[in-house]
Formats: sequence, structure tokens, C-alpha cells
Amino acid sequence: MLHNYVFQKLLKEGRQYIPIMQWETVTFAALLLQILMTTSTLHPLEEGVSSDIRERNINYRLPTNVKPIHYKITLDPLIDDPDSIDEPVPSTFIGKVIITVNVIEETESITLHYNNLTINEVSIKKADTDTDLPVKHTYDPDTHFWVISLDLEKETFKEDEYVITTRYTGHHQDDMYGFYRSSYKDTENKRV
Repeated sequence: MLHNYVFQKLLKEGRQYIPIMQWETVTFAALLLQILMTTSTLHPLEEGVSSDIRERNINYRLPTNVKPIHYKITLDPLIDDPDSIDEPVPSTFIGKVIITVNVIEETESITLHYNNLTINEVSIKKADTDTDLPVKHTYDPDTHFWVISLDLEKETFKEDEYVITTRYTGHHQDDMYGFYRSSYKDTENKRV
């Protein structure tokens, strides 16, 4: 009732009406935000990492001498009819990624992240050519680094744009990490 009286009085005077309740809400929200910012219960990343990894001082960050410019990702989840009881749904997928990168500083290798994938094919070429460069690659399971280098003695990636094309297979995860599979039953009790 008080808000209605205040509204009528301000309306007659030609002033805008801002209910007191709105200001109380804004004040409460600002106070809550300040409390959350100063008393956050989130642990720093270092506290969440096991002690043996911290002792080895592993760096999970990619080198900064190569920057991605564009990604084109194609995934084929190999999902058959989910209602088919006779044939199980396959747990694999096929993927292809084309990554355009800019080598900012001459380097012996290009490092990418991947996990739980099988690399079937990789090719690299300069962005302005159609000629594939001979490459070799290694994988570090601790950091999930995939390191690609030229398969030529003393050759490096020069400052330029390169296109990396990779074909791979992977498994659908059941733990909601990465590219995982999920289903539910619709209103007709069919699995979707």
C-alpha cells in the first residue's frame, strides 16, 4: 500500500518511480557478490593437483610460439538406431579436424592437446601450398601433449601459417567427459 501511495505522489510531481524493493534487491545482490568474491571456497588449481605431479613441476600449458587461427571439426558418432535391441550402439566415433595455425616464432615442433584418441592420419602443409610436409609425432600421456615435428633433419617450422589435418577415432565416454553418449526415455518410453 505504501508503494502505491509513493507511486501516486511521484507521478503527480512528474518524477520517476523506483520502488524501494528494487533498491533493496540490488543492494542485496551487490553484497552477496562481494561476499562470494572475498570468501570463495574454490581451491586454487595447485591444491587440486596431487603432490607427485606438483613435485615433478609438470607444465600443462601449450607453448605460446604457435597460435591457432581456425578449427574445422567433423565428428561421426557412429550411432545406429537406439531402439534396436539386436545391435548394440557402437561406442566409437570417427573425427577429422583441420587446424590453421600461425607459427609466431620459428620452432622445431607444434604441440597440441588430445586425450583418449587414436590418431589414424596426420598431414601438415603451409597454408598457401598443397604439398604435405613429412612429419613425425609423439604423445606424452602425462600432459596429453601431442608433439608434431618435421621428419627432416634440422628442419623447423618457420614463421608462417600451416594447416594441420588429422583423422582420428575415439570412444564415447560414459562419464560425461569429452564426447560422451547419453540417452533418455521419451513420453512413449522409447530410448532416445
